[in-house]
Amino acid sequence: MSHADHSSESGLVIIDTIKYLLRSWLWIVVAAILGGVIAYIICKTRPALYQAQERFFINSDDSPMSGELQSVLGAVGLDYSDEEQKIEKIKIIARSETLLRELLMSKIDARGKIDYLGNHIIAMYDLEAEWQRMLSRIPTSRLRGDAAQDAALLSMLVRALKRDEIAHLSSEFLHDLKSGLMTVRIRSVDEDLSLEMSRGIYDRLSTFYTDKVLEKPTQTLSTLRSVQDSIRGALASAEARLASYDSRNRNVWSPTDTYKRDQLSREVMISSTALGSVTENVQLAQFILQNTTPYFQVVDSSSRPLEIIKPWWVKWVPIGAFLGGFLCVIALLLRLWYRSVVG
Repeated sequence: MSHADHSSESGLVIIDTIKYLLRSWLWIVVAAILGGVIAYIICKTRPALYQAQERFFINSDDSPMSGELQSVLGAVGLDYSDEEQKIEKIKIIARSETLLRELLMSKIDARGKIDYLGNHIIAMYDLEAEWQRMLSRIPTSRLRGDAAQDAALLSMLVRALKRDEIAHLSSEFLHDLKSGLMTVRIRSVDEDLSLEMSRGIYDRLSTFYTDKVLEKPTQTLSTLRSVQDSIRGALASAEARLASYDSRNRNVWSPTDTYKRDQLSREVMISSTALGSVTENVQLAQFILQNTTPYFQVVDSSSRPLEIIKPWWVKWVPIGAFLGGFLCVIALLLRLWYRSVVG
């Protein structure tokens, strides 16, 4: 078969395929309508989600420091990481098990009832029915404030939140590289729940992050103060022994006495110098710690009424119709191919 004949045959196949699809136009239209109807039903049956968010930035002293201050900064454990590392740490903390446990065990007022936040989630999302098999193997299906009884249920809730396994309940942590702003965003089926979760995560994130950042330098300062107290005690002891020695000898010195007095004087001088140096480092470290303590500053906080997020059927119906028609075309082409092979 020549190249021209082969091209002609391919052209005929394409034309026949197009004619076949045109003859099946009714099926394609029906599939497109069906896809649009399905998309419309999905949009109308999905629950409205209430979106709450806390937008904030971390304010810390990033101004240039002298070489002396920088050296002390490193000595007391205040060498901050770069911006990306800081953001990653905050993201990890925001979804950490410790933070989520505290959040779930906090009491909030939702739908006119004060209860643990975890219990509100269980009730609003009917998790007792959805998790019936798993809940039957643990001591309780509701949080009761007892650490031993609540442990298993609390672990299940934390795991579900971290993996976004609860339908229509989601949490996001966003960061704008240009502005440096960070956002904690919650979407849920209840306005009170969204507000309390977003504020609760922000409050605990702020406290937890600040405590962790300052944990090492605080411990270092505590050690410096202990050393300071120890040297102060040694200096007081040396001064007392020198005074006692002078009192006993009444300024009458033999060569041996003079040597002993010189030893005591040197001990006082060394302790005094060491105490002055440590005191200076403590004061400098305290100054740096106070001026480099990070704190969270809210720039945008949600309030009632919250923004309601719901799929817009005008957008999704055309997409559903396109997908329905496209899948129908694929099915028709497969049917035509199968007939050509079998035939």
